[in-house]
Amino acid sequence: MSNSTSFESENGTSPNSSKGVSLRIIRTKGDDRFQFERGLNELGKYFKEIGGEDFREFEDYRTQLLTNLQKEKRFGGNSELTSKRAEISSNLNNLVIHVLNESFNDFALGNLKCDVTLVSKLERQVIDFAIITALEKEAKAVVKHLDEHSIARYEDKDIRTYHHGTIPLQAHNQSYRIVVVTLPNMGNVPAANAMTDTIARWNPQFVLMVVIAGGVPKDNLDLGDVVVAKQIVGYEYSKVTDEGTKSRDRVYPASALLLERVVNFWDDTWTRQIGVERPTNARRPASQRYIGLIASGDKVIASTEFRQQLTKRWPELMAVETESEGVFAAVFDRPHIVNALAIRGICDMADERKLDEWQEYAANAAAAYAVQFLASGPVEASHE
Repeated sequence: MSNSTSFESENGTSPNSSKGVSLRIIRTKGDDRFQFERGLNELGKYFKEIGGEDFREFEDYRTQLLTNLQKEKRFGGNSELTSKRAEISSNLNNLVIHVLNESFNDFALGNLKCDVTLVSKLERQVIDFAIITALEKEAKAVVKHLDEHSIARYEDKDIRTYHHGTIPLQAHNQSYRIVVVTLPNMGNVPAANAMTDTIARWNPQFVLMVVIAGGVPKDNLDLGDVVVAKQIVGYEYSKVTDEGTKSRDRVYPASALLLERVVNFWDDTWTRQIGVERPTNARRPASQRYIGLIASGDKVIASTEFRQQLTKRWPELMAVETESEGVFAAVFDRPHIVNALAIRGICDMADERKLDEWQEYAANAAAAYAVQFLASGPVEASHE
């Protein structure tokens, strides 16, 4: 099993050149010459991409080194290559520094028990928005709107499947880079784990939660409507004493920046881009967007009585669900990511009549709103 560690520059940070390149070392067990050959070949692919004299210089050196490697069955104490490892390391180091214009504390191949690889172009890209979904139907509803869709997996790091794509901005010749992740199970703990992995892998600039929820019948809220959270309330926390149970709700504010953009996003064409048939038992012909408070816990609520208990504590409550607190808790543990927003499609009213009839439509309504909102260009697209 190989372990991965990053090269460090003199200031202690991972070296990233103006070309957006990041190198990492993968240490391997044993003196496997094929691992070293693979490392040289991978490094050669990068130099080939750059081209010019840098590539030719590296290719000449790599060819000479690999020719010598063919003479060795394995690296040993008496190996000519092993005895020259300092020279090998120095030559490779100088070549990479020349191209990347970086200095490293330790680029050395050491005792040659290592494999140098390059992070893929996809992994190097700056991600504008990470979108978290809880169900497969929610993920599909978002992904169908993406351009340049591709899938990325990194089994050495996490279990996630990342759907990568872009959303073009309407008023600019630019696009947002998007990563969509769906959960293996519903709930705040799986949501927090997935968000943590996504942050570690992609370091997104912004986070959206685009999923379905149970609604609270107020302000003419209807099935198929979309609720954008101005706050997320974690309602499961409490203190239990002999006198009874006292709630200790936790509140997470939505991104002030993104919420301001939502308030000023008046385009309703998203209602015509939902793309699935609207069930017949709606009170009105089209979905609407609301802004309000959303409660998040670990219960699927199908009880009028319990829902009313929550609205008594939080009169502005408009929806209930099971993932946003986990996402927001993970985000707010990362000081460099302070912009998160939850967008929920209403699929039931969290009462005894709870059915799955509206789930598909609600998922697609939330996705259509989120994508159209992003297409309006609420924030500046990132640049590498």
